Amino acid sequence: MGALRLWRRETNKSSRIGIGVDMLDLTHYHYKRQIDYLIHCVKGDEEPSPSGEDGRAAVEGVLALYQSWFTGRRVDLPLEKTPPLEEIFAKLRGSARAPRR
Repeated sequence: MGALRLWRRETNKSSRIGIGVDMLDLTHYHYKRQIDYLIHCVKGDEEPSPSGEDGRAAVEGVLALYQSWFTGRRVDLPLEKTPPLEEIFAKLRGSARAPRR
């Protein structure tokens, strides 16, 4: 089983989170193309598209969606602190329904 590290902005510390699949397996063709493109940009001193800032904004948007669902309230960006992801995912797992047939 793979693992990710969750960094918390407010404490400047990270913790390990287990995941059900090995997302670090980079043998898949699309991962290889992405890594090759990033290397190309670094060697050529080019800004990758999308940029790191674009990626950060996208992740922050997804985190805001989770937080809004969890609290039932509007969430302003930029986020001031990391949402309680362990609690959010536990609630999501508890609210998951069996697929309809």
